[in-house]
Amino acid sequence: MGKKKTLRTSEVSVQDNQADKALQRALDDLKQQVASYRSVFEAGSEGYIIHDGGIIVDVNLQFEELTGYKDSDLVGESFLSLVAEESRALVVERMTTRPGRPFEIVGLRKDNSRVHLEVVGKDHVHQGRNCRLISVRDITERKQAEEALRGSEERYRDYYEQAPDAYLSVDPESGLVIECNRTTAEMLGRSEGEIVGQKIFDFYTPASFERVKAALLELQAQGVLHSIELQLRRKDGGIIDVSLDETAVRDELGRVLRSRSVWRDITQRKQAEAALRESEQMFRLVAQGVAEVLWIVDPHEDYKIIYVSPAYEEVWGRTCESLYEDPLSWLAAIHPEDIDRVSDALDEQTATGRFDEEFRVTRPDGSIRWVVDRGFGVSDESGRLKYIVGVADDITEQKEAEEAAQQAREELETKVEEELLRGNPYGITFRELTVLHLVAEGRADKEIANELGIRPHTASRHVKNIMGKMSATSRTDAGVRAVREELID
Repeated sequence: MGKKKTLRTSEVSVQDNQADKALQRALDDLKQQVASYRSVFEAGSEGYIIHDGGIIVDVNLQFEELTGYKDSDLVGESFLSLVAEESRALVVERMTTRPGRPFEIVGLRKDNSRVHLEVVGKDHVHQGRNCRLISVRDITERKQAEEALRGSEERYRDYYEQAPDAYLSVDPESGLVIECNRTTAEMLGRSEGEIVGQKIFDFYTPASFERVKAALLELQAQGVLHSIELQLRRKDGGIIDVSLDETAVRDELGRVLRSRSVWRDITQRKQAEAALRESEQMFRLVAQGVAEVLWIVDPHEDYKIIYVSPAYEEVWGRTCESLYEDPLSWLAAIHPEDIDRVSDALDEQTATGRFDEEFRVTRPDGSIRWVVDRGFGVSDESGRLKYIVGVADDITEQKEAEEAAQQAREELETKVEEELLRGNPYGITFRELTVLHLVAEGRADKEIANELGIRPHTASRHVKNIMGKMSATSRTDAGVRAVREELID
């Protein structure tokens, strides 16, 4: 009996020892689990808070770094004290209604600076208590990037809406307008709602339909179109000339999703071009009807003929086509005695833009024409000489008349000299005797002036002197007596 009792005591001792070891192993395991948990808790890339009913019971190192607080500053404090005023209602609402879904708030650091946070919570047992584990991520940079992107989008949207050209996108398959800017609406005299969703063809004039259809096909094939001139019809019926540029927007398979189109209003340019054409047509009509030779040359391209009027053929006796082909061929017709002087003046014209010469032209049939040619420079906006414009006038008849008049004067003066040699009783001078000849022929003062190359009032004064010296009662009396008394032949 004594031996049995001793055995039982030993067995109990062994069992107690085994229990102690098992307990120690459990404690060691628990410590290891706690250490492992703490390691994970501290090593996470995000900030963690454990709170019980909103009261902080633990935080990790990342949360301390994020907020600038130490755990000793935070444990026992309300989680809401770290939340900006505008976010507190959201925190309370999310913690009670949607505790497991992430949401964004504005947090407060120890230095009172603000930080954008993404927060998500879940149930957690901490030291035997049912708590909440809150994961906190700093999203300040992301929010700043989003804000910058929104600002950029707003700026570019503003540029898009306020652009001077009309921007729009079109579905190439259906021809429907996908979007447009404000300028498009203003150009068409419609609201954006009256444009988006409508067929693009509805806004073109019938004359432009086929060209637009062809343009959409070209866009799908080539991917880009430039400066296609078309006409739009406004809501009020007005017509607008536009230049169309298009670029295809494709998907990863190369299929055209939509066009990126630009309409540029060229109505004023087209009107200016039409006015210019009309002006040029009027100029040509006028130029064709005048006897003078009108000409325009480019002095920077070997005197390229920009324009010469048909009168050139009459004066020079050569075709206008020959002058266009050889811009200096007009020089070959200038009389040998005049060519050097004219060539020198032409060289000077290149620098000054001015030309003013009188010369003779020998026509192919050998006849001579006298020409006075005057030109002046036309400069561009920078002041650079661009063209020289001129008029060449045929003065052959004037020259012949001057030569005839000169010959008549010489013959008259010869007669007068002979008559003076015979003497006269009235003391009439050489010039007065010349005038008396013309008075006897019945010439008026103006005719006498033209004949002698003097002014009319000078001729009138000579006539009065003659009548006074001869005591003549009239011009006719002076002329008759001069012939009768053989003062003149």
